[in-house]
Amino acid sequence: MTSVSGPRRLLASVRETVRDVRRLARRSDMMVVAAALTCSAAFGLVPLLAIGARVAAWLLGPERVQRAAAGIAQFVPGPLGLDASVVEFTREAVAAPWWTVLLALLPVSLYAEGFVRGLERFSRARERYPRALRGRALTPLLTLIAVLIMLLVAGPVLPLFDGFGTGTGARLLGVFVAFNLMFFPLFGALLVVYRLFASTRLRPAALLWSAFWAASWLAGQLIGYTLAIRFIGGFDHAFGGYAPAAVVAAFSFFIYLENLVFVGGYLLALVLHERRTGAPVTTTEEQPAVQPAAPPAPPTSTSTSSGR
Repeated sequence: MTSVSGPRRLLASVRETVRDVRRLARRSDMMVVAAALTCSAAFGLVPLLAIGARVAAWLLGPERVQRAAAGIAQFVPGPLGLDASVVEFTREAVAAPWWTVLLALLPVSLYAEGFVRGLERFSRARERYPRALRGRALTPLLTLIAVLIMLLVAGPVLPLFDGFGTGTGARLLGVFVAFNLMFFPLFGALLVVYRLFASTRLRPAALLWSAFWAASWLAGQLIGYTLAIRFIGGFDHAFGGYAPAAVVAAFSFFIYLENLVFVGGYLLALVLHERRTGAPVTTTEEQPAVQPAAPPAPPTSTSTSSGR
């Protein structure tokens, strides 16, 4: 009897969690927030990667960073030309002067502010500092995450770009290794962003489970992108044959899908956190408005029939 009731309770809990996440997503404009984060990424993602590549080239040497870029490029071939764009971008980034790195911190700060504003739309905790100020203050932390990921890719991960062979088993091993290489950096980054970029101080269990789910989904989704890019043909015809516009549109759409998962992971964290604390699963937009106090009743007449 216990063996049957256990899975049933687990299934009921999963269903309830999914229902609460969907309710928060509908009432808090999850797709609008993901679109806003995509707009912030248009400003700050490329400068953030450029800073990471420049610092990694300074510490490890530009040759290692360019070799890592060539290794990544071999997984994104296709008619969009992303492989050539990755190589060309890295070649320019590793040789950029340091004053451009300082200049790139401005759009990166807008990206960090976008994370703060996006997560605060769902957070129920009281904000102690302005969102713009917190975005600027968290910019070094976001930059440090990018630098560490670049150092990881151009350092210990670099030999893995040589491949594992051509057989079926070797390809499956390569997919497994690629998944884990993306999962663990994403998992660490999500732990930091979910915990520090919003006012709600998530409980450890909620933080770990939500970051685990989001990182797993994002890693699998990124592997799927490497397959989808290979089969996109004639996509530039929708943009008058102008290939750069097609690349920007496809890349923006991929980032938008990533942001949907990012926001969904934070909603899951809020649901798990508030379920453990016993608070209602609502957002600041769902809080009932305070009704104004009713005006005082006019004084009643003191006249009596005897006084008339």
